[in-house]
Amino acid sequence: AGSELTENGYINSKINANLQVNTGEGNDTVRTLGEGDFVINTGSGNDTIYSDNTGAQSVLVNGVATDKNAVWVLNTATQKQGLGDEVYANLQSSTNASTQLYKASMVVTYKGLVSTVTIASTNYMTSDLQINQAIKDAINNDATLSKLLVAKDGPANTLIVESLIDGKNADGALKIDIDAHATLTTAEVTAINAAWGTSYLDSVTANGAMNVTADTLVGTDGDAYMPVFAEADGAAVEIVGANSTGWGSDNTITAGTGDDVIVLSTTGADLPVVLGLTNLLTQDLSASNETVVYNAAFGNDVIVHFTADADAAAGKFSTGTDVLDFTAFLSSGFATKLNAGVNVDSNITITGLVSNGDSVINAGENDSAAAIKQEILTDDAAANKGVYIAVDADNIGHVYSIVDGTAATDLTVTLLGTIDLADTAWGSLTVDNFA
Repeated sequence: AGSELTENGYINSKINANLQVNTGEGNDTVRTLGEGDFVINTGSGNDTIYSDNTGAQSVLVNGVATDKNAVWVLNTATQKQGLGDEVYANLQSSTNASTQLYKASMVVTYKGLVSTVTIASTNYMTSDLQINQAIKDAINNDATLSKLLVAKDGPANTLIVESLIDGKNADGALKIDIDAHATLTTAEVTAINAAWGTSYLDSVTANGAMNVTADTLVGTDGDAYMPVFAEADGAAVEIVGANSTGWGSDNTITAGTGDDVIVLSTTGADLPVVLGLTNLLTQDLSASNETVVYNAAFGNDVIVHFTADADAAAGKFSTGTDVLDFTAFLSSGFATKLNAGVNVDSNITITGLVSNGDSVINAGENDSAAAIKQEILTDDAAANKGVYIAVDADNIGHVYSIVDGTAATDLTVTLLGTIDLADTAWGSLTVDNFA
């Protein structure tokens, strides 16, 4: 979107510092439209916050200039770019084919966020329309993906997936996978063999064959469910979405309790990355630098478009750096150290999750407050407060507060909540991504 503020107008807005959104209890949706520094507090409830989200790609649709976020199409006649079947206003459908799949899973992944559902079958066969329904279910009924995408029927047997958020998407941003892994009974394997004319011995061999079949649907360019971008009129321009432009939006967001989805601004994402910035508020006006505040226990949050600091030097920032504010849990009032030692005061530790998957505490595990207290920390007489983040294989950070007083037996570890940074790896963050 184009800028409606002058540079001085945005600076004046920052000086006034009077833009606030307070929603209180309930499941709220907040949308701010950029070019202003909002203080957003949504209180309790499962909230959704779209900070800015004004980026749009202008494309021709039926001869009319239209602002669009990214659009993908599935099950067109060719599923290949540039052949004319993927033109948004004139999609050409494939047939409603049937495939030898039974109790297979549909796995939809967008920005590292995954939703899985079971694909329906009829008489041990799965049709393209049943696959379409599974994709719609995985997206539209998922608590997170439904805030980012919408899946809807296209002409005939096609399926359209549209982004609800801005940002320029690369090839592979949306992934569709079909996985056969259900445990099939002997009766089910017998019924499958009768329906398909096969002779599978057991569940393992039947699933193995189904996974080979699934790869023909999702494996390579041209497969029916290998996502491709829809195209504008003329098939020359892919509809990939766009980042926001204009002046930044240095919002401060406190989402409170509940399971919240926070979509940060993409303003500045198209700018060259500048290292060595010392004051983002005055040197980086054309990029958004947002702060998400955690000051009490929370739920299971998802943050999309979080920008890691690309400058490893402490106190030096890169363009668009965002911040997680854990000052409420640190002695010094700000994050002075990152991975400096779990018993060091005002330190934030980011480490991999270690778990055997059971309730027994084993050596080196950090999958619970009790395990961290017993296996990771030392209860000593030195007072310190810190934050410990154990990141699992799905890039979800399990966030704990550590408080140790001067007594020898007063160490406490408390699970605060979880934060999923989507496709921003926790390991890419520097000390300047924390306050």
